[in-house]
Amino acid sequence: MIYRPYAAVGMRDDTRRKEVEPAMNDSKLVEIYRAKDGIEAALIQGALEDAGIRVRVEGDQLQASLGGPLRLGWTTSPRIIVFENDAARASEILRELPNH
Repeated sequence: MIYRPYAAVGMRDDTRRKEVEPAMNDSKLVEIYRAKDGIEAALIQGALEDAGIRVRVEGDQLQASLGGPLRLGWTTSPRIIVFENDAARASEILRELPNH
């Protein structure tokens, strides 16, 4: 008998292999922007991903976990990070966004 944990709850047992993108390697990443808050960071992330640019946001949960915007300046702002070879294109897209 083959154990199928999803069969008991009626979920699909999908055992096919799926393509997984490699993790973003830190040595090839650059910061292109510091957002004012997590909402702005999410909007920028969405715009870059829509353009086919892989993006990582760091520090977006810091302000929320401490009860709102911190008055510590840019050091606590969410960081927008992309691959080095996408940085110029990402910066161009960022300039096209409203209020940037």
